[in-house]
Amino acid sequence: MNSKNLTKVLLFIALILLVNGCGEELKKDEKAPVAIRVIKPQIKDLAERLAYLGTVHARSEVKIIAQVQGTVHALPFAEGMRMKKGDVLVRIFAPELEAAVQRLKADRDYWKQRYESDRRLLEQKAIPSEQVEASRRASTSAQSAYNEAVSRLQKTIEKSAFDGIVLKWYVEPGQHVM
Repeated sequence: MNSKNLTKVLLFIALILLVNGCGEELKKDEKAPVAIRVIKPQIKDLAERLAYLGTVHARSEVKIIAQVQGTVHALPFAEGMRMKKGDVLVRIFAPELEAAVQRLKADRDYWKQRYESDRRLLEQKAIPSEQVEASRRASTSAQSAYNEAVSRLQKTIEKSAFDGIVLKWYVEPGQHVM
């Protein structure tokens, strides 16, 4: 090839390279395509579950301890149940206390009647005043013993002091407590 043709060929190649270089600069300014996945929309319930490990403590806790000896008769509330102030939580069957109350009631009634009788006899001067004083002391003592037994018998029923939830029972119906 002659030099004129060689020059033309070189100019043509340079022109082609120049045009190809400009095209690449335009492509550099464009952003690369991003792959997008498309799914069909569905209606579903969304549930979120969280699991934690820990210990829960009550703000206030009351332990009920038997104040009298007997057998647990009833536990009206199960563990986890809500109870209100004044609800009966536990009943204790204490036949010895019931018998003592009946016996002391009979003693109280006897000595009260005896004291009244002795007072009438003193008015008639049929008995000495010391005997009336002894009857009065026996009547007062019998009344006090009866009141004490009734008070102990009332402790066989434990009521809730406030609203709350029963956390745990350490006894079962039929179990003996002291």
